[in-house]
Amino acid sequence: AMATRKTIFFITHAVDEAAFLADRCLVFSRRPGRLKAVVKVDIPREERLWKDLVSDPRFTSARDEILRLVREEVTVDDE
Repeated sequence: AMATRKTIFFITHAVDEAAFLADRCLVFSRRPGRLKAVVKVDIPREERLWKDLVSDPRFTSARDEILRLVREEVTVDDE
């Protein structure tokens, strides 16, 4: 994206996939759908090999933060 100066907006419910593909993951609130947080995935593109990422603390930290934010939204309506 940086070389072409283009932005791709990719919507998924697969958190691992989002953290693998994105430079930044946007997490939205449940209802109304508003931007809740932006989680930066601070791993250079050339270092993003799936087999290595699953144990990379930078990846697991971003993934865990995204999951925490999403789970907060699920429990909001359940209380």
